[in-house]
Amino acid sequence: MIDVVIPTLMKIDTTSLNYSLCQLFASLHVNKVVIIDNSGTGEFSKKINLKNDKLEIHELEANIYVNPAWNLGVSKCISENVLIMNDDIFCHKHVLTQVSEVMNDKNVGICSVDTINCSTTEEYITNAGESHNLETNNVFGNKDNNKTGWFFCMRRKDWKPLPEDMKLWYGDDLIYRRIRKLGYSTKNITSSKIGHLVSATLHSMPDFHQIIATDGMLYHKRYFNEF
Repeated sequence: MIDVVIPTLMKIDTTSLNYSLCQLFASLHVNKVVIIDNSGTGEFSKKINLKNDKLEIHELEANIYVNPAWNLGVSKCISENVLIMNDDIFCHKHVLTQVSEVMNDKNVGICSVDTINCSTTEEYITNAGESHNLETNNVFGNKDNNKTGWFFCMRRKDWKPLPEDMKLWYGDDLIYRRIRKLGYSTKNITSSKIGHLVSATLHSMPDFHQIIATDGMLYHKRYFNEF
């Protein structure tokens, strides 16, 4: 089974999030969906009117940023596998079926999925297709797969809390490096597609560029070899 972690500031169009939540709730492979509401004002509950036994919402008093939100979300998970997912992703339930199939291979440490850019649900459904024949390739992290940090699944037992002084970026880079050090392969599904609703959420933060500069320094000078 899979627990899904979705951090959000709720500053985007909620089209993709509404669609994906309904698909996640309908998937037989999803145990629960953990929302980390970083808005500080309870925006998720204000804007998303969905009720489901799988839904677990954590409304924070202030933005703790992405990597700490991933840590918090995973700490709330109980299933064998954890899926980290952006709030601007379209994901059909059949994608979860293929992700679950890939993660059944104990030699695989991380599974990601090919991404297409979309502006509407209809565009995603039309262009993503639905393949019943699982196809994958090997990837080695962000540089190989159009942003694997948008959507990736791994085993909860292999999660190591990310350094929380790294707030926004490079968390997935550390995770991929660690998983490969543990001897696992990292797979990307090419027979299914997730959709990305282009978002300016992070770039709209006034301190965005300073934060990513600090994250980059910490990643390369402190955590690259330590994590």
